[in-house]
Amino acid sequence: MKKIYLIVACISAISIGIGLVSGIKGVLGNSIILSAVLVIFTYFFVRYEKYRRIREMEEKFPQFLRDLSELSRAGISLAQAIRQA
Repeated sequence: MKKIYLIVACISAISIGIGLVSGIKGVLGNSIILSAVLVIFTYFFVRYEKYRRIREMEEKFPQFLRDLSELSRAGISLAQAIRQA
């Protein structure tokens, strides 16, 4: 996750640097806006992926518990049941 933020920060810095080097205010303004949109989009995308992953685990948790209880009833130790489930 930190790698993604680092890559986005580098791309944004390069974009703003190009805007500064060009000397044209319009290019600089557009590069700042583009960088801000890129940073905001990346932040929300990473947050959504984390939320989606947690939601998926929560949906699968009851099935995991059912599998675990079935394996325990079959006489398998708890540690082995967790590995198999």
